[in-house]
Amino acid sequence: MKKNNLIFFEFSNFGSKFDIIKNSSILSFPSFLGIFFALLAIPIHLQTNGKADYGNYIFYHFIFSFGLLLNLGISKITTIELAKNKNIEQIINQSLNFTLKIIFFILVIFLFLGLIFLDIKNFIIFSSGICLTVLYFTLEGMLQGFKKFKILSIVNFIFFTLSLNIPSILLFFIKYNFLTLITISILIKVSSLLIILYFLKKYLFVKKNKKYNLFFKIKKYSKWYFLHFLNIQI
Repeated sequence: MKKNNLIFFEFSNFGSKFDIIKNSSILSFPSFLGIFFALLAIPIHLQTNGKADYGNYIFYHFIFSFGLLLNLGISKITTIELAKNKNIEQIINQSLNFTLKIIFFILVIFLFLGLIFLDIKNFIIFSSGICLTVLYFTLEGMLQGFKKFKILSIVNFIFFTLSLNIPSILLFFIKYNFLTLITISILIKVSSLLIILYFLKKYLFVKKNKKYNLFFKIKKYSKWYFLHFLNIQI
């Protein structure tokens, strides 16, 4: 009897390990594929538009990455809360609500800076990229909470790898200026957000009578996530 129980435990443990390896492989595959795209895109961009243009292009994407900081840990808090399988609709809608408030403040600040420095166009691009990144990480947290690793892998690939490399690869066919490349990149990012929102559509704008307040979780943990992501960013 003990032997049978031991065999069952071993098979159960093996299945758990297999799931971990499987999910890790799914999430890692786009990174390996991204290396191939980068090796293809970088020489094309450098040869067609030059080093200065490519440097500016990468700098803009670096600025966009600050959306991870400005998300204030909402993505991770959402993942943990959704994993509990309680108050799903409230968690999704409240996390989106807080995220949209952050986006509103970012837009106001960048509009103000654009007016001060008389460079509205560039500040609009900066704010658009950062706001999309803030929203993306919140939506990514939802997919992680639902354990939807396949669709998470796809949208990650679109949002980060394709949005960075496809505009550079397009230079092989048509020569675009710098702002056009950034605009194409932003549009690719938008497409990944639309895919996630389509997946989550049945949870959006659903009103429930259950009392739940995500704000207390955000207030308690966001500062620690901010410091953690600041360390990563540095």
